[in-house]
Amino acid sequence: MKHELNLGVRTWLHLNRVRFKVEQHLSKHLDQYDLTPAQFGVLAHLQAYPDISQQRLADLLFVTKGNIVGLLNRLECRDLVQRRPDPQDGRMHVVSLTERGRALTAQVVPEQERLVALHMAFSTPEDQHDLHQLLHALDRKLGPD
Repeated sequence: MKHELNLGVRTWLHLNRVRFKVEQHLSKHLDQYDLTPAQFGVLAHLQAYPDISQQRLADLLFVTKGNIVGLLNRLECRDLVQRRPDPQDGRMHVVSLTERGRALTAQVVPEQERLVALHMAFSTPEDQHDLHQLLHALDRKLGPD
């Protein structure tokens, strides 16, 4: 006996499928820079939020304390980010891009933006705005991070 999934479940499954496919495409592009999507997320956030606390960065990326440490360790080994004690709270670390990290991020972020624009080219700006509003409403409905 076949059971038809309701529209909400079908939409949720489709949203996950699209997210996965977009991440695959973006990941292929990042391969040429030897970056993972998670590492790109770190660099892009550090470009937007210079000198952010390690904990706040983890919160923005939805990763655990252990995951952010591993990501930052790998990026530090490549001289892309640096950590230093927070001047207001010595128990915390502040993370920022190095000169090399700023140069790489300045190159990769616009390329990723162009790639995303290509993915969205099928839709009008109004469609994109509506999609953004729907996703924002869903995000709010799901509650705080």
